Amino acid sequence: KRLKTKPGKIFSRSKLGEDIVRLTALYKDRGYAFANITPLTNIDMDKRIVHLTFELEKGKLVTVERINVAGNTKTRDKVIRREMIISEGDLYSSRRIAISKRRVMALGYFKDVTLNTKQGSSDDRIVINVRVTERPTGTFQIGAGFSSVENFIAQAQIAQNNLFGRGQSLTLQAQMSSLRQLFLLRFTEPYFLDSRWTFAFSLFNSLTNFESFNRQA
Repeated sequence: KRLKTKPGKIFSRSKLGEDIVRLTALYKDRGYAFANITPLTNIDMDKRIVHLTFELEKGKLVTVERINVAGNTKTRDKVIRREMIISEGDLYSSRRIAISKRRVMALGYFKDVTLNTKQGSSDDRIVINVRVTERPTGTFQIGAGFSSVENFIAQAQIAQNNLFGRGQSLTLQAQMSSLRQLFLLRFTEPYFLDSRWTFAFSLFNSLTNFESFNRQA
């Protein structure tokens, strides 16, 4: 079902190449890390027909022996490892390795993420090496303006998306004008107590001056 090359269709080298990639990915996703697909062709020149055989060498089922993490000078190992959907002891899966790379990159803490593999202590074991290049995760914003209603307006914000390398986020925000004041503290822990639960809270103090009354929250 995965083959694009079908009996009775016009032969295409490009489709044949795509089929080899699909079949290789299929077996590499099921633990055969060293699977090799070889297309064998037998051409009938009189009938202008190509007989095609895919020769498969699956090799042994391969398990993940170890996952190494390197390049993280600030971010803790567990922040990276918990985004991996493949673990030590699992069967090798090229698809799960690719998804793991995207998940680590999606954290926003790294400029670059590379995952490569090498043979482990035996030919049925493999080692995954994860190397990251960190980027700044803190921001500082300050602004000022003038309004005919509120007169002078000032605001400032400090945010850290990878607090102490734990993957937590903390935001401090302040806004002030002649009519409004807002102070805000927001904290988020995406994996509360190393579980799949997210814990977050916000503390704020808001004061708004209206013509005949003040509102405080």
